Amino acid sequence: MTLEQFELEVTSACAQSPVVAFALIKAERRIFGADNTGGWHWHPVDKPESHVPTSQAVTFTEFLGQIEALLKAAPSSG
Repeated sequence: MTLEQFELEVTSACAQSPVVAFALIKAERRIFGADNTGGWHWHPVDKPESHVPTSQAVTFTEFLGQIEALLKAAPSSG
């Protein structure tokens, strides 16, 4: 399978699915996320088990942007 075929398959599956979820995982636990199970909502980094509703669908681009902002705000190690 080529990268393009994989991308098409993932995009197609997500477009057809009523449930879409994005998660940032660390040590086998979700530390940040967003999904549309029961309506779009965020799982914020300070309390990932909570649900913070949003009125708009969360795009992968928006989700990735949030992760990039978290990384920039994190104190640098070393």
